[in-house]
Amino acid sequence: MPPWPDENRPLPYPAWNTPLPGANPTFLPPLNVAANAAVAVPVATGAAPLPRSALQISGAAWVAKFPTSRSLSDLTPTFSSAVTSFIAAITAAGGSVTISATYRPPERAYLMHYAWAIAKDGTAPGSVPAMTGVDIDWAHLDASGKSDQKAALKAAADMVSGYGMAHSAVLVSRHTQKRAIDMTISGVVGKSINDASGKATAIKSLKDLNAVGKSYGVVKLVSDPPHWSDDGH
Repeated sequence: MPPWPDENRPLPYPAWNTPLPGANPTFLPPLNVAANAAVAVPVATGAAPLPRSALQISGAAWVAKFPTSRSLSDLTPTFSSAVTSFIAAITAAGGSVTISATYRPPERAYLMHYAWAIAKDGTAPGSVPAMTGVDIDWAHLDASGKSDQKAALKAAADMVSGYGMAHSAVLVSRHTQKRAIDMTISGVVGKSINDASGKATAIKSLKDLNAVGKSYGVVKLVSDPPHWSDDGH
């Protein structure tokens, strides 16, 4: 696992961390909080509006919410089965596997994405779209509905720091779709590992694992050392 947590990598953007074709995460329209101090934040289309008093201001406390999973059971059944078989082959050969990430909740991706947008890209805190189930006040509104821009910017920066982000997280990825795993594999060089057909493959370097993993349906993203998915993205 690279020194950054939660699947983030330094620039340039790794291929897996670009928006997926057809990605359409469900968010509510942006809320212009400054235009109407009395407006409430909606939590779902057609749902009763959530009063501002029920929101929690942004900041480091949000980092612990919606944690990234390390469990294989949180992957799709098909991919979980493929990864389980691949890992079993690795361990049978005397290797070891450390899992750092499987499923990333969309809520966490949302928090990371917009924390970065506010702290690094100049996005106005009051323009961030709401997401169902994430009752966050990005703008740090006071009783009159005025945003404390300085506090909002610092809070977003604290979140970016807490997440250990090196750049923005995309809203939809193979991790949010339960179709990816970040894992560190060791102790396999110089050994032989059986692929899905039972054929033994000599592992002279870690890249020799790529073909073995693919035979199980676990495809390596070469540009990202710990990242595997069901299609290489």
